[in-house]
Amino acid sequence: MRNVNSLLKDVENRLKANEISEPALNAEWIVSKVCGLERLQLRLSGCEGISEETAKKAMDMALMRIKHVPLSYIFGEHNFRGFSLEINRGVFVPRPETEELIDIFLKCARKNGKMRILDFGTGSGAIAILLAAEIKEAEIIAVDKSVLSIRCAERNVKKHGFSERVKVQRGESPEELGIRFDFIISNPPYIPSPDIEGLDAEVRMEPRVALDGGKDGLKVVRKLLRSLPFVLRKGGMFFCEIGENQVEGVKRVFLESEVPGRIEFYRDCNMKWRFFSVKFYG
Repeated sequence: MRNVNSLLKDVENRLKANEISEPALNAEWIVSKVCGLERLQLRLSGCEGISEETAKKAMDMALMRIKHVPLSYIFGEHNFRGFSLEINRGVFVPRPETEELIDIFLKCARKNGKMRILDFGTGSGAIAILLAAEIKEAEIIAVDKSVLSIRCAERNVKKHGFSERVKVQRGESPEELGIRFDFIISNPPYIPSPDIEGLDAEVRMEPRVALDGGKDGLKVVRKLLRSLPFVLRKGGMFFCEIGENQVEGVKRVFLESEVPGRIEFYRDCNMKWRFFSVKFYG
């Protein structure tokens, strides 16, 4: 009878033979998933026996990984700072950088009192859910143009008990909502169209609409900046994630938008310029 250790080695070898990066780590995630264990418990449970059914599930997942399917799609879920989110194919997988964007928001924006927040391009609802957990009196509207994303976000919001404060709806632009916000936050598509085909195969498995930012990568950023005078209250703030080489482009787009306000840029944990905010003077 197979045990946890032998299954780990089999999965790792299969992934390594097919040149999947970090085969040992991927094997640990897969085996911990099928065995119902925390990843750090695997070594302690290495001699425990497993069924052939469990082993087959693990090898089936390994086969999907060999085809460059992201683990979040294989598992149907993704952990975003302690919140287990449903993630289906066709829905963008949240990144660690977006957790950093939320941290910047929470440092710069007030965290008490009633406020209205727009999460534009919500995807799985990750940003809206984390902000709802952190800001108890916030009313959050989570918007996306993808029907798949909207349905996924609705399920995640309901699962974590935020349906009363987080409204999920489909939309193409902030202006069409017809209301003003205290804060807007967005992780928009920002990869330039010509760069899409050069992305890793795993990334290209994700919805192109969540990646492709147009010719210069700033198509949606440009639209959002131009919308600020119509959707932000005076003194409100806009927070946004961008690519590491887009600071100068964003500065140019901000000046072209003629938004009355102050722009500020922030580095990520790797000291790359990955975020910006706009304080709207109104």
